[in-house]
Amino acid sequence: TLAVTLEKMKHKKNLFLFTFLILFASCCKEDGNVSEINTNPSDLLVLLDPDVNLNIISTGELPNRISSITSSNYLNNPPDTYIFEYVLNSNKIKKIFYQSNNLCENETNTFFYNSENMIDRVENFKVRHCPPEFQSTTVYKYNYKNGILKNVIGNNESFIYEIFFSYNQNGTIKEFFTNSRPKNEFSYGYSRTILNYDSENNIKEIIGNDFYSSTYDQKTTLEYDNKVNPLKGLFVTNIFNRPIKFLSYLNNNNIIYSKSEYINLSSNPTINHYGTDFFNNLLVTYGDIDGYPYWREYYINYQ
Repeated sequence: TLAVTLEKMKHKKNLFLFTFLILFASCCKEDGNVSEINTNPSDLLVLLDPDVNLNIISTGELPNRISSITSSNYLNNPPDTYIFEYVLNSNKIKKIFYQSNNLCENETNTFFYNSENMIDRVENFKVRHCPPEFQSTTVYKYNYKNGILKNVIGNNESFIYEIFFSYNQNGTIKEFFTNSRPKNEFSYGYSRTILNYDSENNIKEIIGNDFYSSTYDQKTTLEYDNKVNPLKGLFVTNIFNRPIKFLSYLNNNNIIYSKSEYINLSSNPTINHYGTDFFNNLLVTYGDIDGYPYWREYYINYQ
């Protein structure tokens, strides 16, 4: 959900970069030559541990066993399709197969668990059968300290994807820091996302602080229904953002309203209303309400 764009990289750097440059300058020799930098930029982050460990996004377990999710949209494209497999006799995900609407690309996401039955890593295998043809594997490694998920680091042959978590005392995620970069580039810092919750532990406000320019900082406010969110906990960095809007994987209930706006720019906010349909108290249809010009809907099937 969890959205943070790369196109802003050309703009001025913010306080994180300023802090990093001070550190960088302290590593310089008196003659002006730069000595080796031993500090990882992530070490500059202030990351709080919870008093209660909820393991919100590292169990690999859904509230109910979803068999598939399909989509439709205003362009009448073929559907995006997600097919779920589970560890035997459990709600823990074993694999998610994704077929894109262009029909020539697909992904297989395989989940592996550690001795504590938490996600150890997820391997994302992507294939494109039409020109330009390619195959790529990205491994998302879940890293823990004292049983607490500290970060998820994704690696493939070209890129590194990083996300670091900071927690509230009650175990909810307070904020996280993200970075995506080519492997041959040094990382100067991380964009920051701050989360504020309502009394039901749903995220009521998301504040995005862009690393490269505070000009594009954003705020999103959210409202919910009172039904179970069937996708809570489903998280693999950014690869599942297609069916999940605004960090759905952290919320107990389903988002029915969102308002997004720039904090430091004068502009009209973007407002969306989302419709929900239920069968046997399970969410079966989720998406933009009728009349929205660029609508998209998702259909959820259960085992």
